[in-house]
Amino acid sequence: MVKRKTVGEQSLIARSDSTRYDPLEVAEQEVKDLNKEFLICLEKHKKIFDEDEFCIVLQRNVTDPLIAGVRRNKFFGWLWLPQPRPFQTVFYYHKPTESCKRLWSLPDPNTMAILGSMPNLHTRNARIQAWVKAFYDGTFHEYIRMESQINMLTQAEYSDLHNEEIIKARGENVDGRITDSFDFSKVFSDKVIDPVEAGLN
Repeated sequence: MVKRKTVGEQSLIARSDSTRYDPLEVAEQEVKDLNKEFLICLEKHKKIFDEDEFCIVLQRNVTDPLIAGVRRNKFFGWLWLPQPRPFQTVFYYHKPTESCKRLWSLPDPNTMAILGSMPNLHTRNARIQAWVKAFYDGTFHEYIRMESQINMLTQAEYSDLHNEEIIKARGENVDGRITDSFDFSKVFSDKVIDPVEAGLN
């Protein structure tokens, strides 16, 4: 079995590397890697989710808590429309037709702030700007549903719609804020069992 280098080892090698790389080659390789990881995540969640539709979320540029300078791309499946955030791309998958489409891609926070405050663009960034403006207007999910012609709910919307069913399925609704205080009058010395003695018996 071939021993793979850890992320920490790869990070040290990358930092000491002074080679100049072609940005287009780097971008092409990144796209290939992302495509491969996307397909792995999609296939895995097609078996996990017993629903006709779900989302595959790519959260880009996630910093590593232990290794400085390392950023990761994380894929995960989600049954509802996720909450939008910077560095995020979301894909919608429809199982009966086996069709997949991108719902949105949000850039870094600085770019979002610039696009959100600019007049409407008529360039290739116009669609991203529309997503960003809907994000700041508080109409993001409504805009995505209208643009993509889907009816998928957010997790909060789903919970509100099916609240009674969820409570019934969960059983008795227990209020976690109310607790019963301990009744010390029920404790008697002859009722307390030594754990060592109980184990021997």
